[in-house]
Amino acid sequence: MIIPVSLFTPVIMENKENCHPGLSLHQPDDIIWRIGGQSASLPCNIVYDTNRNIDFLWFVFKQDAHHSVDLMTQQHKYSLERNSLNINSLQANDSGVYHCAALFRDVVCSGAQEIGQGTTLVVREKEIQHFLVIYHCDVTNLFAVHSLLQKNKVRVQFGAVVQELYGKRNLRSNKKNPNHSGPAQNKVRDGHIAFS
Repeated sequence: MIIPVSLFTPVIMENKENCHPGLSLHQPDDIIWRIGGQSASLPCNIVYDTNRNIDFLWFVFKQDAHHSVDLMTQQHKYSLERNSLNINSLQANDSGVYHCAALFRDVVCSGAQEIGQGTTLVVREKEIQHFLVIYHCDVTNLFAVHSLLQKNKVRVQFGAVVQELYGKRNLRSNKKNPNHSGPAQNKVRDGHIAFS
């Protein structure tokens, strides 16, 4: 089957010897952490000759798949702002490594296309954050109760030692003073010494 060439849009190709496309792309290889429901902005900086037509794309690589980011049909989810990809209403399944890419439409040579290093997006669901907050509060409360119990234990032990010392002192004074009616009654209650 012969296809007429006139059905296709003509593509202008530059000679490889004269190919200086002037395309430069920089994407930080950062890790961005977010919680479900938040938004994220993934930066990508491109410098190019504005006299040329350029295509700009985003790809996401996930644990089990990869695909291009659909900026046209999912405008509520994705948007571009100066080539940075904004993602709204994040969910855990948005986690992945996002690569920006740029290529000239009318140039086929080395340097006419660039792909970023990739920015990693990690999204954790809200429940995990609530669990961590509750866990932190529980551990803090447990530590506070433990500290109070330790202080009370020390008070009771100190009170018992003081009571023992008073008892020994009173025994000695009773031996020296036979007219004394008996040892003073000292008792430890709630960590405090009560004299009677």
